[in-house]
Amino acid sequence: MPYFRQSRWLLASSSSFLLFLILSAETTNVDARQKASPHKSKAEPTTASEESPIEKLGRMIAGTWAIDASMEPDEAASKPGKKDVRKSVIRFGPGKLALTEDYRTNGDQDTQVAFGIFWWDGKGKGYRTMFCEDRDPSGCSVYNGLGNWEGSDWVFRHEYEEDNKKVRIKQVVTATSPSSFVAKFYRSENDAPMKLWWTVKHSKTEVH
Repeated sequence: MPYFRQSRWLLASSSSFLLFLILSAETTNVDARQKASPHKSKAEPTTASEESPIEKLGRMIAGTWAIDASMEPDEAASKPGKKDVRKSVIRFGPGKLALTEDYRTNGDQDTQVAFGIFWWDGKGKGYRTMFCEDRDPSGCSVYNGLGNWEGSDWVFRHEYEEDNKKVRIKQVVTATSPSSFVAKFYRSENDAPMKLWWTVKHSKTEVH
């Protein structure tokens, strides 16, 4: 789902980022605990954890998808719409700490190849993402926005400056069936109302 990054490569100087959370543990006195609770075994199992934020996102978008992407025409600039097709593969990384996307399309924008990573930022309380693309002069860019759930939709927002204009992007990902979802990208310049920019339909062809 790389369309929200086309107009600018944000935070291009970022050379690394964390894809995992460092878990802190309280230091305890085992002997004191055993005396206070003599009937508990040393290896008492913990309760099963709930679904992680990245697993929740993966439940909707992980898989191999046929892509049908269309760009809205720009009537003010007399520019026609555009269309791209091909496929995207989204899968979990090691330990399900992140999701990766292998995105390949061709069409009116010629061939587009991109690699993306989505992860949960526990400190920021939201999803973060980055993409590497052959058109990115920096190679890879980390985006400064945060994604989160709004009802059953996954929404990612970010903004940047381009040609002395403040540009805002909003991406809304909606499941349309157990085997399909649509990503809609909205764009605004200089605080103007958001307008639909790209619609990217995903139809599942395999399960990962």
